[in-house]
Amino acid sequence: MRSIRLPAFAVLTLAATAACAGESSTYSILSGGEVVGAIRLEADASRTRIDYHVDNNGRGPAWSEAVELDDQGLPTRWTIEGRAALGGAVKDSYIRDGAAARWESTNDHGSTSDARNALYVPADASPWAFGLYARAALRRDGSRIAALPAGEIRAELLDVEVFDNGRSTRALQPVALWGVGHVPELLLLDARRELVARFGAFETTLRDDFLDDRQAITALGARLNSSYAAAFSRRFRRPITGRLRIENVRVFDSVTGTIGPLTSVTVDRDRISGIGDDGEPAEATARIDAQGGTLLPGLFDMHAHLGSSWSALQHAAAGVTTVRDVGNDNVKLPALMTAIGRGELIGPRILAAGFIEGRSPYSVRNGFVVASLEEALQSVRWYAEHGFIAIKIYNSVEPSWVRPIAAEAHRLGLPVMGHVPAFMDARGVIEAGYDEVNHLNHLLLGFIIDVKTEDTRTPLRLTALGERLGALDLSSEPVQALVRLMRERDVAIDPTLAYMQQVLLSAPGQVAPNDRAWLAHMPYSFQRLRRKSTSTRPDEQADAYRAAWERMTQMLRMLDASGVTIVAGSDDTPGFMLHSELEAYREAGLPMGRVLQIATLDAARHLGIDAEVGSIEVGKRADLVLLQGNPLEGVGATRRVRAVISNGAAYFPEEIHRALGIEPFAGTAPFSGLAVAGGDQAPVRRH
Repeated sequence: MRSIRLPAFAVLTLAATAACAGESSTYSILSGGEVVGAIRLEADASRTRIDYHVDNNGRGPAWSEAVELDDQGLPTRWTIEGRAALGGAVKDSYIRDGAAARWESTNDHGSTSDARNALYVPADASPWAFGLYARAALRRDGSRIAALPAGEIRAELLDVEVFDNGRSTRALQPVALWGVGHVPELLLLDARRELVARFGAFETTLRDDFLDDRQAITALGARLNSSYAAAFSRRFRRPITGRLRIENVRVFDSVTGTIGPLTSVTVDRDRISGIGDDGEPAEATARIDAQGGTLLPGLFDMHAHLGSSWSALQHAAAGVTTVRDVGNDNVKLPALMTAIGRGELIGPRILAAGFIEGRSPYSVRNGFVVASLEEALQSVRWYAEHGFIAIKIYNSVEPSWVRPIAAEAHRLGLPVMGHVPAFMDARGVIEAGYDEVNHLNHLLLGFIIDVKTEDTRTPLRLTALGERLGALDLSSEPVQALVRLMRERDVAIDPTLAYMQQVLLSAPGQVAPNDRAWLAHMPYSFQRLRRKSTSTRPDEQADAYRAAWERMTQMLRMLDASGVTIVAGSDDTPGFMLHSELEAYREAGLPMGRVLQIATLDAARHLGIDAEVGSIEVGKRADLVLLQGNPLEGVGATRRVRAVISNGAAYFPEEIHRALGIEPFAGTAPFSGLAVAGGDQAPVRRH
């Protein structure tokens, strides 16, 4: 397929109609190039009916919608009912009568006396809704419209793409849609402003008349995402072209877990060249005044899935300068790594683990999905040849394949980690060759389920925790024997404790404990989406779920005290949830100095790169995070990032967050001598 770029609106006849009356259409949900779900629409003159479902990774949402629109393309009725990805209830109702409107969802309810020029944004809606939002915004001056219950939706037109696949030529309008989430949504609209594609972080929604061109459309989405994010990054990335001195700063010692007295740190381009009085201040070409704040080594997120360039940007703005991606698209991720390495995008250093999943009805579509042991072994060899740093095994891999996969990986110098595949337990995978177990629930499931008969490819791997984990005796010999085995074999645990907290302690309409420190900073539509229960916990089981959470924190504390390596990873909203993970460790009883060691030097040692990063020492890479105040004095202090140094550049999270419509966590540290390419100050767009 051939694409030609033209200026926005150059070839489109932008129809005023908001729906295709009397028509039906179908969209496919794609993951890893495979169809994992569908949206089916039936439209008549007054109403559009939508059936939506996804089945990916043994789970997925499924619900029905009915939408009625006025002549301006705004909803007057919108009902949604069904279930969320893990089975929780989804129910949303919006009714506008004249100017007055009211809404009610499983998360909240409200009303307004004047909704005539406002767009309702449900807490949950199918991806088809993004097209509706874009049309509504594009009809108005400035391509923006007030959103209900709060906020604003804005549509930005990009250059038109004209596709010629040898059968037909069609003009498509790319749109960046702001205000629905915490990053822009990339869409394609046709000449009638109907949705053609929505490019999500891990799933693409594609109208079925373009399904034969899925590869070309997906490639277009990747290019649009990358180029748009690169243009955004250029506004904030300030290259270090000479010597940068960070003054009036206290340095966190990741070896001892302590903070030193006021000093200065000097950076030459991308290396730490001095600490203290080993250089003359007049020699610096740029300065940052830390005002008594604390300088940390760059943080590590050891369980990331970078769905897009925007994921990379958010990690970096949170002070995460290294991530280990543990499951992704084998084409998209290397391209993202290259763009960051070249300085085209703001983002962390990415170390990629090769993902292997077995073919089953429950498969997730990351990496390689294999149907035989030989395919699995070929995948290991491919990953070794292409620079991946580890092998990750997932839920549907046959238990009998684990040992030979691990042996081949070890032969090629790659450590092995992953989920505990269905019908195995943690001891079994460790004895078969695992060097690390992902997720604390996978470490514990073997003690609370019947491994031979209960299938953890389903949401059981999460829901069983609340129902059964609270009764587990962590001092029992089987549990203690597993801890000893991990210590003896130097097997690490990647707990993703904050995500487990979301599963166990979230409730409809409430802010989950792991979100309390950051969610209010986000755009309102994103806040509303997060204020729901991840699980299907009945109210009468709240105490049992709380007891399960207490077992999780006790297990983490016991593992650390036993000398088992812990690596901190988020597996959730990039950047923001890494801090929630660190806060969960503190809640579990680990001292804050120890928590910061886990997120810096311990991670670097585990990855074998501690000679380069993980501590602030002369000669090491300048991966640095400047915090406001003292992070040892309280939970949440790691979020107050005032400046980040990485990949030979400085950037200031306040600027980035404001441009994304996120309320900053701290102000920018005073600086001089640092300029963005082509100017001295980055423009800030406020939403």
